[in-house]
Amino acid sequence: GAKVIIASPTPTNPWETGTYSWTPTIYAYYSWYTAQLLGGPSAGVYYVDHGNYSAQVTKNLGLNVTDANFPMDNTHLAPYFADLFSQAFVLGLKCGTAGLQDFVVNATARIEGDVLGTSLSVNSTLPV
Repeated sequence: GAKVIIASPTPTNPWETGTYSWTPTIYAYYSWYTAQLLGGPSAGVYYVDHGNYSAQVTKNLGLNVTDANFPMDNTHLAPYFADLFSQAFVLGLKCGTAGLQDFVVNATARIEGDVLGTSLSVNSTLPV
């Protein structure tokens, strides 16, 4: 009866060059594809587009805040971003097609906002 969630990787700093630039890596596709190969939702295997939701956070907060929260390099997060990226995962779970939305007790409207952003279009982020 367990549910398996496979999530795309979190982004490296999309402001690294001083201009926002985010394109999901091939590993996001591999994550989605693996969930599908394992049988997808009908087999209890779900995909959450964590990378795109986390990238949306960095875009909403801008260059200075994002750079400050990648303190060592363009990969490792400060605690503030680790917390926000975990919230972005919950938003992705709530907004996605996983069928697990009812397990998230927050209403989507309470999760969405200026920092986390809004539900991303499933059709543009998931080839389902």
